[in-house]
Amino acid sequence: MAGSVMGSHSMSTLEHRPVLMALTMLYHLGAAAKIGGLLYLLVSLHQVPEGPVAYALTDHFSRMATISVAALIAAGAGLSWFCVGSVDAMLGTTYGVKLGAKALLTPVRLGIGGLNLSIVRAIRRGSRSKTDFLTALWRG
Repeated sequence: MAGSVMGSHSMSTLEHRPVLMALTMLYHLGAAAKIGGLLYLLVSLHQVPEGPVAYALTDHFSRMATISVAALIAAGAGLSWFCVGSVDAMLGTTYGVKLGAKALLTPVRLGIGGLNLSIVRAIRRGSRSKTDFLTALWRG
């Protein structure tokens, strides 16, 4: 992780280097926990039968994923502030446009996460049909 941060563009800046390195570390940790944790969740769920243990695993992963996403958003916002610096740079540079696209996709990704959480909760309540899932989604 330290090597990844040391090789990032936050290390190459002279101004605000410690803050940028901390934000980069937070961003990398959030991404590693969420993406890396997903593989371990899938492997673990494959090893246990459906029931309380599987539910506990998904509960723990959901909490960890929520914290990871919050860390990603906070670190991403901080990095954006320091690396782009102005609305003109956000709209007038390739990096700014890429960053804007990621920002616009964040609510979509959060919506997909919320949809997944609704489905998991519906399954835990004993719902098995598509109609039950849609009803659960409608009610939130």
